[in-house]
Amino acid sequence: MHPRLRHWADEMHATLARLLLYLGALAALTVAAGKFLEVPEGQAALESAAAGNDWIEVGKPFPAFQLILPDGNESEPFYAIHRHAQGGRKDILSYGGMTGSLSQVVVEIYRPGSEMDRFADAATEVTGRALELGSVEGLHAVDPIASKFGPFEAFAFLLRRPRGAHRCLAFARAFEDPRLQIAGRWCKGERDLVDASAIACALDRLTLLAAGSDPKAAELFAVAERDRTFCGQPDPLLAARIKRPDVVTGGREARLRGQLVAR
Repeated sequence: MHPRLRHWADEMHATLARLLLYLGALAALTVAAGKFLEVPEGQAALESAAAGNDWIEVGKPFPAFQLILPDGNESEPFYAIHRHAQGGRKDILSYGGMTGSLSQVVVEIYRPGSEMDRFADAATEVTGRALELGSVEGLHAVDPIASKFGPFEAFAFLLRRPRGAHRCLAFARAFEDPRLQIAGRWCKGERDLVDASAIACALDRLTLLAAGSDPKAAELFAVAERDRTFCGQPDPLLAARIKRPDVVTGGREARLRGQLVAR
């Protein structure tokens, strides 16, 4: 190759190498700037809510409450957190779905911000939630459900949806200090009845995992825990039993290793 052509080719290769290096650096700076200017997920969600969507669902919720069903179901509930632009928060725990005769249990803990002044009465709260699901028939009040939080107003109704009907028992209770509401429902098939004692047991097992910056909610749950009935069973910490019932501790005689030993 002619020396001038070789020199031109070398210059061309060097120029292309510098150009590629420059483009790579520019791309890296663009990505870094995008990461730096990226709005955090929570803030972006709240800005979206402020723009017109009252409630948004948090993408990766960190559970603040735990709910264990009394039927031996050891699976984890579906956990969702909805946030309001004005500070409200709803923690929603649910088991199952209402397809066919399958049952569904939903418990919602609502801690409002400035988006509302006061909670509606329990009947209005229950009716509003039920109408979001389908057609409601025969809604009527039933006996309150006892719980460690105090009595919950309860309502029975038939819920009709496109894929079938369900018998439901809904409940709600609001607190003024802290401003907090616990509400939910237990729905089964159309021919099944929901046992109120099962709901009472589930509420008995509703516990607080993390209070965050809400010490009053932590106090509410701590006080309620003192009134826990352990689903009608004795407190396992206070009702310990001797493993060998054949050992008599206060009598004149004791059975030991299968023999009667006089004292």
